[in-house]
Amino acid sequence: MIHSASSGFDMLAVGVFVAGLAALVLTIQWRLYRKRLSQYDQQSTGRVADIERRMDESKQFAEQALRTAETTASQAVAIAEMARAIAHDVSAGADAAQASAKASERMAAAAESAARAAARSAEASSQTALAFQAVVEAGKRAWIHASELKLTLKTSGEESSVLETWVTNLGTTPAMDVRISSNFLLSEAVPEELELTPRVTLAAMGPGVNLPIKLFQRIAPAQLAAVTTGRKVLLACGQVDYKDVFGQARQSRWCSVYDHATRFFYPADRHNRTT
Repeated sequence: MIHSASSGFDMLAVGVFVAGLAALVLTIQWRLYRKRLSQYDQQSTGRVADIERRMDESKQFAEQALRTAETTASQAVAIAEMARAIAHDVSAGADAAQASAKASERMAAAAESAARAAARSAEASSQTALAFQAVVEAGKRAWIHASELKLTLKTSGEESSVLETWVTNLGTTPAMDVRISSNFLLSEAVPEELELTPRVTLAAMGPGVNLPIKLFQRIAPAQLAAVTTGRKVLLACGQVDYKDVFGQARQSRWCSVYDHATRFFYPADRHNRTT
């Protein structure tokens, strides 16, 4: 029992020692904490003053920036207003220019239409004048053509058949530089090109003048039989070139086929024209 009490006392002493040691440690820690807290307060006070100074500088800079921004904004608004005014003027000018251009286009179209109408009128007038001139010239010019064809047919084969062609100026004025070519052909068909021989040349041929041209050709009975049956054709053909009193070059061509049944000449399907 005494041993138990001694052990309890020892344990109490150890507890008191531990408690005292703990109190000493706490005291030391508290003093260190107070010292550090004081240092921190001093540092904090300096930092706060520095922060406040920087804040004042930032505020001044921000106020200056705000004033600069307000000035810049005012200038930007003024510039924008000026730009809108210029754009309005430019737009108005462009509209006016466009309207002027459209008006010019309309005037140009109208002028072109008038020019076309004038050209058509001039062309019509020219055609009318030419037609009138042609009518006048047709009434007063020379007209030379083969007016009559006559065949005296000889069938014996010993005599020549005779083709008589009367070339006449049917117009009302003389013809100049008259050149007459003709031929009397026996052929299987009307040829594509006529073989003509020059016959007469005249310096002038007055109106109403009737010029006979005679051509001779022997036709054998067998050839006449071929003409009668249609295996061959007898052709009276010719051409006359001349100038009228208006200085125009003229030409007449003729080609006629002999019909043995009626004993007349009829125009062939080609080589007949007058200019």
